[in-house]
Amino acid sequence: MELRPFKFQKIGANKRFAASKIFSKLFLISLSSHVFLESFKHVEHKRFVDNIVEIGSRKIFSQADAQELLPLVYRLTEKAHAQVKHLMSHIEAMKNVPQSRLQEMENQVQVLIENWQNKIQKLGAHPKGYWLVDFDNGAGYYCWKFPEKEIKYSHGYKEGFTGRKEISTQFE
Repeated sequence: MELRPFKFQKIGANKRFAASKIFSKLFLISLSSHVFLESFKHVEHKRFVDNIVEIGSRKIFSQADAQELLPLVYRLTEKAHAQVKHLMSHIEAMKNVPQSRLQEMENQVQVLIENWQNKIQKLGAHPKGYWLVDFDNGAGYYCWKFPEKEIKYSHGYKEGFTGRKEISTQFE
């Protein structure tokens, strides 16, 4: 198939008017779709924003609450994990670089981890170690570790990750 350059042609006033009406309708359809999508994003965003708590305050989660928040926690963790993994691979691959450059990159890793921890805390959960999140259930914690897809484990307040047990009943 041969590609030919586009040629502008003179069109009459009636055709120009018809074309402008079509473009106006397309623009309005596009604009209304954009407004709908933005309002949908706002509703979705608001649903998670409602979960933000003051750092240091206590939030009690049911298993269903923790599971509902998990997609957001997962995305935040996945992004931070990928960024840290990327920086760590660069650090490990660097040879014969100034110590100051290595220290700068290690500081970037630390900032990424601290930012992740702060975001998790703002959601009312507790970051515990690298990519571990606990959700206070009033009697202990629902325990999640990246990349698990659902809340399946819990442990008491005094036990840590090693004391976690599979939850026998889903969504109390």
